[in-house]
Amino acid sequence: MCGSAPRWRSRRWPRERGIDAHIESVAKRAAQAGFLAIAPDLSAADGDARVGQLLALVDDVMARLESGNLGAVGYSSGGTAALQLAARSEKLAAVVAYYAPLPPVLEVPRIKARLLLHLAQNDPEINTGAPAYEAALNAAGVANAIHLYPGTGHDFADESFANRYRGEAAALAWERTVAFLTDALA
Repeated sequence: MCGSAPRWRSRRWPRERGIDAHIESVAKRAAQAGFLAIAPDLSAADGDARVGQLLALVDDVMARLESGNLGAVGYSSGGTAALQLAARSEKLAAVVAYYAPLPPVLEVPRIKARLLLHLAQNDPEINTGAPAYEAALNAAGVANAIHLYPGTGHDFADESFANRYRGEAAALAWERTVAFLTDALA
């Protein structure tokens, strides 16, 4: 989640695996970029329960913010949850999803947030649904940008996976993420 003040904190929800070093790094980098960053630990919840926890968090954060807009950034299944959240909450202004399994296109018309999707070139399970998802976004008038990173696979932006991490692509994706959020949350 990203808001409009340069702070970061980890909110430890019921724990299964905990928040990993990658997500902590993302939250810290978001704070350094000037955003309020919260890294909720949703590892003990799946599907609708995860989205329900995120909806409660959005309501809590919005109630505490004096001003500003709210965005969400998610990686893989966290990106899916962020996209599902966008379809269920009009309080989000922006969502960024990295190599996320895409939710059903039936949810797309409810999305009001701007979307930025980062896809890995060698991630066929996810990329198969990308053209239909993009077409649904465009048909529904959802502002979106989708970037495909050549020579990358799933987890290309996660430095904890040394064999999958692609520094140049990760840096470009992060640069695009910060620019997108800066504009969308202004």
